[in-house]
Amino acid sequence: MVNIQVTLEPCRPFYRPGETITGYVTIDLPEDKKANKISLEARGRAHVTFWRRHGNDNHCYTADDTYLKTDLILWQKNSSNGEKKVPAGKTKYPFSVTIPYDAVPSLKATHGSICYTLKAELDLPWALDKHGELEFIVNGGMDFNCVPMYNQPHIAHLQKTGIFSSSSSMQATFSIPRLAWGAGEIIPIYCDITNNSSNDISGIEIQIIRRESFTGRTAQVYHMKVVEDCVRKIESRRIDVCIPTSTSKQVQVEFGVPPNLVTVTNCSIICIKYELEVGKF
Repeated sequence: MVNIQVTLEPCRPFYRPGETITGYVTIDLPEDKKANKISLEARGRAHVTFWRRHGNDNHCYTADDTYLKTDLILWQKNSSNGEKKVPAGKTKYPFSVTIPYDAVPSLKATHGSICYTLKAELDLPWALDKHGELEFIVNGGMDFNCVPMYNQPHIAHLQKTGIFSSSSSMQATFSIPRLAWGAGEIIPIYCDITNNSSNDISGIEIQIIRRESFTGRTAQVYHMKVVEDCVRKIESRRIDVCIPTSTSKQVQVEFGVPPNLVTVTNCSIICIKYELEVGKF
């Protein structure tokens, strides 16, 4: 039995744009075998698929974008010196691949994904080629210093009116010290709430909302380009805060950013952003 395995060394949970990843392809053969070549294909691809209804018909919208495309020949037969066979047993063939600086982070979302793979192939004459594949994670991270607005305070105002009155029943101001946060960080949220309603406010609810946008085209409707938006609640937390009617209160609450949240803003077909949503109960 022919066995092909792709190994990264050193093996890490994720790799960053601009880094060079190294490893080897292991070919395990029960006997010497004639072959044309051993190759490695490195790919990083964003893919989108979703459906939209137009009249009585459903149309499929798709799109692709490539961020990594590297092809390597690790071994090739050489008839001039008689090297036509891959030797029996386990043989390692080293490789190195550089991740482009503009590579976007790995992602699996509602209507699309961004995946990075290494695919090795043993090209056999007059036989089915043998393959081995490995997926690896690219995590671009964010340089908060490269965009000044990321480090600026962010303030949101909320005002609600009564059903039978134009006067404000509740006024609130929510602020955070900066706009961008990393996974695992604690966000301090400053709340200034005035309760002019006839009911006490017993607490506030904080949610992290993920907004996803996917851009695709269809050949069925004149190559029309369409954007599909999705909203998902990632995490929520309720905090007990008693604010009686006709009173005001200032409170500070802390909300931890969940791990493994991926922000994508530099992909032409997928955009992933997050929002903090604050409400009362």
